[in-house]
Parts: sequence; structure tokens; C-alpha cells
Amino acid sequence: MKSKGSWRTFDVTDGMSGSTIMALAAGPDGRLWCATQTGGLSVYDGTSFTTIGESDGLPDRRVHAIVPAD
Repeated sequence: MKSKGSWRTFDVTDGMSGSTIMALAAGPDGRLWCATQTGGLSVYDGTSFTTIGESDGLPDRRVHAIVPAD
């Protein structure tokens, strides 16, 4: 069976908060949450990334897992 999807690669030049992804999670609203090793969280809304870091209340920039809320 052939896949009809496609891949797109993102990195810090696209607005991600770090280059090493530790975890990914899809939110119920369709946003993609990316936990990075040293840059906090990057949230992709289908158009651009928003970074969530220590200045936003994240206790540490190293994020190793994401647990989506219900």
C-alpha cells in the first residue's frame, strides 16, 4: 500500500526552540508539541512555531516528555 502523505522537516531556522527532539505530541486542537533537549517546548500551529521557555514558567529548558491533557 502506498502512502499518500508527505514529510516536512523543521529545525531552528524554521523557529523551533532546539534541534534535538525528545518527544512529540499532537494536541486535541491539532497543534504539534515538540519537546527539545535544551530549548524548551516548540508548539506548531500549522503555520509557525511558538516557543515556551523559562520566561513562560517552564522550570527548565530541557524537556524529555510530553503528556497531553484531556
